[in-house]
Amino acid sequence: MKIKIFLKFFLLEIIIFESWLFSMNVVQATTNNNNMFINKSITTPTSLLQTPSQSTYLPSNLPPASTMVADDDNPYSNAKQDLMLYYNPQGGYTAVVYTPNGFLDAIYDPAAKGWSWDSNKWKDNISRMSLGSGTSQSGGGPLSEIHKIILANDINMDDIDAGNNPYGITLPLGGSQGTGIVNGASNYRYVHVRHNKLDIDGNQHYINMMNLNIALCGTRNRFPEENDVSYKEDWTVENTTVYSTTYWGYLSANTGLASNYEDPKLRESGLNGGYTWFTYKNMNFVGSQFAWTGQKTTGVSIEGNVNVNTCYSYTVPNDNHIWRAQGGGNQQNFEVDRVIFKSGCHYTGYSYNGVNMELTGKATFEDDSIVDLYPYGTRPEHQAQGMSFGIYMPSSGNQDSVIEMNGNSKLNIHCDSDDPNPIQNGTVLNVPDAAKENHPQYQFPCGALIWKVQKPN
Repeated sequence: MKIKIFLKFFLLEIIIFESWLFSMNVVQATTNNNNMFINKSITTPTSLLQTPSQSTYLPSNLPPASTMVADDDNPYSNAKQDLMLYYNPQGGYTAVVYTPNGFLDAIYDPAAKGWSWDSNKWKDNISRMSLGSGTSQSGGGPLSEIHKIILANDINMDDIDAGNNPYGITLPLGGSQGTGIVNGASNYRYVHVRHNKLDIDGNQHYINMMNLNIALCGTRNRFPEENDVSYKEDWTVENTTVYSTTYWGYLSANTGLASNYEDPKLRESGLNGGYTWFTYKNMNFVGSQFAWTGQKTTGVSIEGNVNVNTCYSYTVPNDNHIWRAQGGGNQQNFEVDRVIFKSGCHYTGYSYNGVNMELTGKATFEDDSIVDLYPYGTRPEHQAQGMSFGIYMPSSGNQDSVIEMNGNSKLNIHCDSDDPNPIQNGTVLNVPDAAKENHPQYQFPCGALIWKVQKPN
């Protein structure tokens, strides 16, 4: 196995032969044209601690009223005003959603042209959308014309009316009122409709996904798409705080080949296996796992200020109900094959009893990107040496793992023994807190960076 760490114009290559496990603790790595610095101390000097910038939500204006689709032409029009459609000047539609039902309608788009039913009869056909199956119709799902979703209200999936629940979301008993604990199992719901490009703009509102996972899937589940089928799901989530209890994350991806995104021709065509790509921009996440992606299908970009707290439990604003994270808080910030920290971004990631980033391929730190990782815990889902790590690169399918640091990029991995649930003393004010309840504590320093290889036979 070969591990490469690229640092601007310098190349540090480490080749492992007989050892089954190698680890290196990196607190900060910075580069520029003149010097290269890697601090291998497992402790974090006070001078290296940085308070991240607040996730600055960008103002979002609702589309002009003159572009609204008339009720007679909007298949989702109803008395509750779940979803209003607007003509998008770039083509297709913008969906402004007011309720959880409207949000799900915009994502799954059962009225899209290309389903095997009349678009005006979508309510009677949701059960035929294979929401519980990874197998789509031949040739791929229909192409949605909804390419932007704007939240007009906070969206709490627990507010779905049990009498109007066409997507079959499993609701926790007792609703969200009171202080009871909800140990919600996952609602893993496949999305077979293709949006190609979709921007979910929170418009400064939050989304409590509860135990619902939106699972993107083409004709092949957890594999590259068929070579002659175009699959190019390029989604952006921005200007919001997302809460989620499921260890699949609120978004997961099951089809494609992340490396295709790096080829301009394949990015445009979506052929040769396709790809799925998520961009997270100026947002926060609190819950079990930020993003799960399977079998090298998917990559992630981080833009602006992104703050992540994978925790033991959480509460949402104006509600004292405690939501417990599936897995007991042992999840990663994200599991990805490709991740790009874009120039000028600042990513801050806390774990409770898990790895910050589990990487099966390549992590790129662009010039002036800043990444602060705070790993905690001794019993993460995937572990080595009995501890959590800031970056964990497993042995499975990981023959050429790459960490590429460019220009003045900074990677700070903070190893301390604080209890991160909630984050102590408000030291990182801009990362949303977890719930304040009794919980196991893991007060031991963790590792910074580790990669594993299987011992040769």
